[in-house]
Amino acid sequence: MSTFPFHIIPLFTINYTTFSMKKIVLLSFLFVIASIALDGQTRKEKIQSLRKSVFTEELQLSEEEEKAFFPIYGEYDAEREKLQQRTRQARRQVELIPDEKVKQQMDLLFKLEEEQVALKRKYADRFMSVLPARKVLYIYKAEQAFRKRLLERVRDRDRM
Repeated sequence: MSTFPFHIIPLFTINYTTFSMKKIVLLSFLFVIASIALDGQTRKEKIQSLRKSVFTEELQLSEEEEKAFFPIYGEYDAEREKLQQRTRQARRQVELIPDEKVKQQMDLLFKLEEEQVALKRKYADRFMSVLPARKVLYIYKAEQAFRKRLLERVRDRDRM
């Protein structure tokens, strides 16, 4: 019945005459892609967890402040990331555009910087609805501390 020294209850059976090498390669490829996707998701979760702990520590947030602050910060971070993507794209295009359009591109970059300041002002008001003004001021310090710790972790991981 079984060629193994112990009995295994098969969960599924494979007909090796019809199970081609292409199918094995395809299944292996799908498994690798799925594991990469899961790993990427957990990496993002780890970064979010680190951000939350750094902010909670730097801002000395109470549980109530933490519950109120992080949903607002999540919205801010998403909007800021979209704006940063637009800014990076505009900076990359500077090298590709003709000289006549450089002035327009500079104006676009200035406009994007103004949008960044407007976004900070908008969210500063929202943050102050749940945090004292001093803690809101320290949000930007907490962001720097988070980036520093994240870079340290990346460097430590690269050393291994």
